[in-house]
Amino acid sequence: MVNIMIIKKELMITYSSDKKQEVEQILKDNLIEYKIKTLNRLTSSVLGTARSRIGMVGLKEQIEYKFYVKPCDYDLAKHLIAGQSI
Repeated sequence: MVNIMIIKKELMITYSSDKKQEVEQILKDNLIEYKIKTLNRLTSSVLGTARSRIGMVGLKEQIEYKFYVKPCDYDLAKHLIAGQSI
């Protein structure tokens, strides 16, 4: 079976879990397929953990959510999350 999400376009990036939920709901309500790539910016790196460098300040904003959609859905999805109507 071929995965139709292989070719995808980055729709947006947010660090807010509230915004993530809002965008997910908009895409679901409009039957737009999407994928979310989550990056925990608190993971280890060569320079040490982000947590050790920044402490607990800004901890909530350290998870990055990247939304991807099919290129044919990109324009519609972009307008919907911007609160615009087509």
